[in-house]
Amino acid sequence: MNVEELFNAVEERLKEIAESVEGVKQVSVAETKSFHSPRVFVWIREGESRDSTITGRRRIHRWRFEYVVDVLHPDPQKAYMEVKRIHWSLYEKLMQDRTLGGLVLRVDPSSEFMREELPADEVIHFSWNKMDSQVFGSGLIRQLLEPKPVNYRGRTIYSDSVLRAKWRMEWVMMRVLEKYVSRSVYIFKDVGDEELGEKVIPKLNQLEPGQDFVTNREVEIREVKVDPRAKFEAYIEYLHNQLLSGLRTPVVKLFTTPGFTEASARAAVEAAEHHVRAIQRYVKRVVESEIFGRVLAERGFASGEVRLNWGMPERPELRFSDIHAAYVSGGITREEYRSILRRLGWPLEPDGGQKSG
Repeated sequence: MNVEELFNAVEERLKEIAESVEGVKQVSVAETKSFHSPRVFVWIREGESRDSTITGRRRIHRWRFEYVVDVLHPDPQKAYMEVKRIHWSLYEKLMQDRTLGGLVLRVDPSSEFMREELPADEVIHFSWNKMDSQVFGSGLIRQLLEPKPVNYRGRTIYSDSVLRAKWRMEWVMMRVLEKYVSRSVYIFKDVGDEELGEKVIPKLNQLEPGQDFVTNREVEIREVKVDPRAKFEAYIEYLHNQLLSGLRTPVVKLFTTPGFTEASARAAVEAAEHHVRAIQRYVKRVVESEIFGRVLAERGFASGEVRLNWGMPERPELRFSDIHAAYVSGGITREEYRSILRRLGWPLEPDGGQKSG
């Protein structure tokens, strides 16, 4: 294999070793959008390539990979214990096969390692609706994405999430629709298995939908039908309602459900708004205290001078007395004064002349 293929194979083997460590939830060689603790990154830190012979026909490649172990836990002591366990598990697995299955001459685990802890007071942490020891809390659409634990004969099994169940339901519906097309089973009574497999079946597979075939053999045709009692209305409605409930979007039913009136939609939106407003208050509190407060204090301002307000800004009501007072005090120019009056409906010319003395 060439050098690139060898590098990719070594990287993949190191990734497989990390994945084999018990308890590791996520392994990656690059940044990811999601985070699952404990996590192990396989970083290529540096490398070199040099000649191993005078002629330069052979070269030696040295690559320095690093395992970066991330553990997030509300108890710092438990997080530290978990990092140590994963670290030494990786070391033992590397020492068991220092050639990585024959990919390299030798793996030399470094005698140095580094521990870093991020102080809690330096982290701006958004964790909504935390339960038990869950560090990140519950996401906005958790009820749609999380599998459900079910106790079955003393064992805990997990059913599909709502979104996955919805996808499977749609897939099953497509299969059922395909089966509703008339299908037939051909039974050739005087054709042997060898002839059936080599000559008959390939010909039948070449038939287009609705196309007939002619044969001089005795054949029995049986039509395959789907049970007409197979209905999905109740399942579809249940999953649809669960989806809208999880997304907090009841207005969609106004367009998809007969009899769902605008008044019903408003009532449903008001119920969902309680959840949204609670999240807004939480975000507002964290942003104002943890972000605005720090930034303002660093620049010598009081922490309560900047506020986060949700929604569209309200436009103040303009009264003639306020506009005139702003003009007299010099707050607005004459052109701005006349422009505002024109927007309020005053019949003024755009280039009105100066008042004569």
